[in-house]
Amino acid sequence: MASLLAGRDEGRFHFAAPPDDMIASAGCNMAGPKIETALLLHLKVARLHHRRAPDAERGMIVEAHVILAEDVTDDELMAKLLQDNVK
Repeated sequence: MASLLAGRDEGRFHFAAPPDDMIASAGCNMAGPKIETALLLHLKVARLHHRRAPDAERGMIVEAHVILAEDVTDDELMAKLLQDNVK
């Protein structure tokens, strides 16, 4: 089953992903493909892979392995920038 983006009334959209692509973290359901898209839209990201990772506090978290574009510095500021972009 593939992910689905469907149009709705009043300019709203509904995003649906297969159950195995959903990541439940701290009571929120997140679609893995949606997170991937948010990161890939950032000009400083060349490639990435995401996965579920166990977390003692939240149950599961999204873990993204990112390959940055050329000449982009890999530091804490860049990590924070990408995390904020997904939120």
